[in-house]
Amino acid sequence: MIPDKLLKHEISRVLDTAQEKRAWAIIESPYAQQILDHISTQDSYLIIKSVWGTDSQILIQYIQPEKICDFIDLDCWENDTLSIQKLIEWLRELLNTSPETLAKTLDKIDIELIVLLLQSYLEVVQLSPTDDNIPDLINAGFETLDDIYYIRFFRECEENEFIKSLMNIIFDQHQGMYFLVMGSIQFEFSSSMLDQAYQNHTLRLIELGFPEREEAMRIYKRASIKTLIHKGIQKQKIPHLEQDEYTLPTLYHEHLSHSKEIVFQALGKTDYDTQQRFLFEMVYLTNKIIVADYRPINEVEEIQQGLSKAKAITSLGLEIAEQEMKLPAWRIIKEINADTLFSLGYNAIIQKQKRLKKILKTIDLSLIPPAYRDFVEGLLSKRPRYLGHEYSSLAQINTTSCMLDRLESMISIVETMDWRKELSSFSVTNLKSDQEIDLENIIITTLALNILEGKTTFRPLSIEETTSFLELITEIGNNGQRRCVPGLVRDATTLLATLSYAVTPEIVSDTAKNLIASIEDEIAGLQEIQDLDPRFISCLVIRLPS
Repeated sequence: MIPDKLLKHEISRVLDTAQEKRAWAIIESPYAQQILDHISTQDSYLIIKSVWGTDSQILIQYIQPEKICDFIDLDCWENDTLSIQKLIEWLRELLNTSPETLAKTLDKIDIELIVLLLQSYLEVVQLSPTDDNIPDLINAGFETLDDIYYIRFFRECEENEFIKSLMNIIFDQHQGMYFLVMGSIQFEFSSSMLDQAYQNHTLRLIELGFPEREEAMRIYKRASIKTLIHKGIQKQKIPHLEQDEYTLPTLYHEHLSHSKEIVFQALGKTDYDTQQRFLFEMVYLTNKIIVADYRPINEVEEIQQGLSKAKAITSLGLEIAEQEMKLPAWRIIKEINADTLFSLGYNAIIQKQKRLKKILKTIDLSLIPPAYRDFVEGLLSKRPRYLGHEYSSLAQINTTSCMLDRLESMISIVETMDWRKELSSFSVTNLKSDQEIDLENIIITTLALNILEGKTTFRPLSIEETTSFLELITEIGNNGQRRCVPGLVRDATTLLATLSYAVTPEIVSDTAKNLIASIEDEIAGLQEIQDLDPRFISCLVIRLPS
């Protein structure tokens, strides 16, 4: 028997190698059996899949049948759908390892899986040995192993030879299973078989740390920030896992141990017990995210994305808790579950999403300026994101609030203008059609007319008006780039304030600064205003010559 110290050394040596080299690190070890017995199911599964079809059979011979059933659970299901093809791949790989390996696994595998597999390929008829119809069945292509059940393949395909081999092994070594399977193929509905198989599959996944979908979806439950803050440590949210250093799958451990997010910076300041508790909670939280988001549970990239999401939104929740509780981050981690911190972050995001939806009820989505569209699309998605990434900080929440303030401000300003009467003329402007107009170019064009004529109306500018406007409001800066003159922000703020009384002065000022920045982005490289090509300007609505 291998000493514990030596076994731990061997396991560490294997798991410290790169993922693609772990299979051979185990194969070359004299303790391959013991290593595969002690590393986590997910680790051993990923190691075998990394050499699938080449050296996987060398490793499979060392795997206990119960663990192989777990591999089938990880690999052969997509949500509640069983892949018969993947099930065949696994059983064929077991047979290629050795008939004994397949036979041992059949002792442990759910009989419903075998029935569902064979139902997909076989037609079964039950007869007595003295039945007069036997010759007719034989002539029709039926075969029998026991003179009771006659089978025929639905179609010719390459899997038929493997099915025959599987049937022979079941008949020779598992006769009780054989007769039960034959009867079930003939009389059981595939839907009832699938329901039972899925229930068994779900229970085994729970043992692997993947909760049922109903439990997983609770991480997205709506709750108030104050309610979550006062929950404290909830024992039912602490995973009941064997706290052995090799139980935590390496993929999770590696991803978490190299984290630089605020939540892990704070975790490093806590005691060992808190660190262990929180790490296991983060693994379970990740699995909840994967299940709740209907993501595959057996792909490295999906697990890594789940981990990234868990870390990002939990870090956001920790910052919110710091702000609300007035406590250092490490103290909060000692007093709140990872699951609760995630909920804090998620509900802060949902509040912003709810506000955006309310804002958009007053306006057509096409009027959103291009600079805001990725932001709006991300926040409106079922699982809101920040410009293509997960929300991860209070600064992003504050930026979101600022952008929502600007949108709300621009909408309230545009609502005071009678701009729609000009829609018919947009086909002869730089925008080509009314579908390209947005809040920013309506307001900036109105600003231009106000400066030129002292009016607050909206209409497309002529090229001459455009150049006159740019000559009045811009200058060449010390860096050689064209910029807006310093007093323009003040003038724009004054105009916008008269158009929207519902917006605070601070928001009006911020909106004005942002609009002026949009002008500068487009004219920065323009040396001579007379060289302006209106086709490449989008912040103003300009009427083109006939």
